[in-house]
Amino acid sequence: MFSDGVVRLVEKGVITNTRKLLHPGKIVVGSFLGSQELYKWANDNAQCEFHRQEYVNDPFVIAQNEKMSLLIPP
Repeated sequence: MFSDGVVRLVEKGVITNTRKLLHPGKIVVGSFLGSQELYKWANDNAQCEFHRQEYVNDPFVIAQNEKMSLLIPP
């Protein structure tokens, strides 16, 4: 989930998603909540890739990105 603050961070270049191994360059979204500006920004935005919550929150999916495998217990 994300809100308006993410938009500002993307626009300032703080969030780029370029280091992701899975869905590089994309903001993987299960849901978002915020202002009308957020909804306008996300509508048909090629940076946003919407998936079901079961996928977005799956630790085995998350672990496919670098430095995230520590989340999975051995």
